[in-house]
Amino acid sequence: MVNKIIHKFQYLFHKYIRGKLYSEYFQYLKNFLMPSRSEVKLENIHNIVVANIDSLGDATWTTPLFQELRTAYSNATITVLCNTVCTDIFTDNPYINHIIPISPLSFYQSISHSLEVPELKDTPIDLFIIAEMGVRPADNLRILANKLNAKDIISSDLGILKKLPHHKGDKNLDSSPLWWPHSFMKLLTPITHKEYISEPSLQLYSNINANQKVATWISEHKLKNKNLILVHPMVAGYGLHTKKWSDSNFQEVIHHLLKNPDNYILVSGGPAEQEICRQFTQEITSSPNILSIAGKFSIKEVTALLPFISLTLSCDTSMLHFSIASSTPTIAIFGATNSYKIAPHSFEYVKVFHSNLPCWPCHKNKDFSPYWPTCIYDDAKCLQETTPGMVIDYIRQQYPHLIESPV
Repeated sequence: MVNKIIHKFQYLFHKYIRGKLYSEYFQYLKNFLMPSRSEVKLENIHNIVVANIDSLGDATWTTPLFQELRTAYSNATITVLCNTVCTDIFTDNPYINHIIPISPLSFYQSISHSLEVPELKDTPIDLFIIAEMGVRPADNLRILANKLNAKDIISSDLGILKKLPHHKGDKNLDSSPLWWPHSFMKLLTPITHKEYISEPSLQLYSNINANQKVATWISEHKLKNKNLILVHPMVAGYGLHTKKWSDSNFQEVIHHLLKNPDNYILVSGGPAEQEICRQFTQEITSSPNILSIAGKFSIKEVTALLPFISLTLSCDTSMLHFSIASSTPTIAIFGATNSYKIAPHSFEYVKVFHSNLPCWPCHKNKDFSPYWPTCIYDDAKCLQETTPGMVIDYIRQQYPHLIESPV
């Protein structure tokens, strides 16, 4: 009984005292009373840090920044601060000098003035760019940049401590949404004096070892010159009810595609999803034309595999962003999230299916009390609005060679 009371007290303390009173209301008041930063001229830039400590897909959104920064400051040292799991996103990038991977957990909790990155402690930083669409990480990274005495700080406009950076990007509003990579590129306008009208290209880089492994795998499975269709039915656990298209819907599309003997379906997932993907494929058919590749390839090897893929089918998840970065024909199915922020709508090779319900999108980017939404329906109607028939019809129109030949 005593333990229950203690745990309840700890829960209420972290949720309301630490999470609301300290991390929101107190910080808002402090930001309100804080004088605005004077802008610093972006000159004599030798050391640049770009920080995004979010997940795999979101880290991919920052990749267009590095070529622009290298063009603007050809002799500068460019360092990326990223989530440990995202290291492969940035390795082999010719525009990046150093990668500092960290565990982001503490940056996602309450606002803290004690967070440190030891690798940056003794480095004079001329320009610190915070390309984040996460609220708490954006605030904590601003605090970190100030602790490190960064000469100039540029940040996306999310969070509470908005007076800490010298330059702040425009807010990415739900009423006028921008694809997040496009919004991040606009952070560079004070540096490059460009307006960035067009949606940028994501940039991932493979390497010799990854290319060789993928080439060997394709040869061993006799998949050369076949239509390889990558199906990624998985999403992160927090979005299972509001981001994941049903297995039965994926399976219906796969059944149709398997009617063409030249099509091979590759079902992908992470290392922890191998058993789920194995069961998923077994539920469909015993056909040798469907293979689970869950856990078989690293992110770097997925980057090497995607140029061989004829079509990717996924929900709002990291594979969507990897596929877009590889210019692979892609079909994306959205539930709760705003597809105009998460997928490019000007790329001809990307097809986005999303809801038109009045409640869509229910996931909002908020400065206060960020949370993942709970659907108001028993089942997410936004996901049900996209049917397998709609996806099959689109493939028939755009990629007729993937549909079975008429008898």
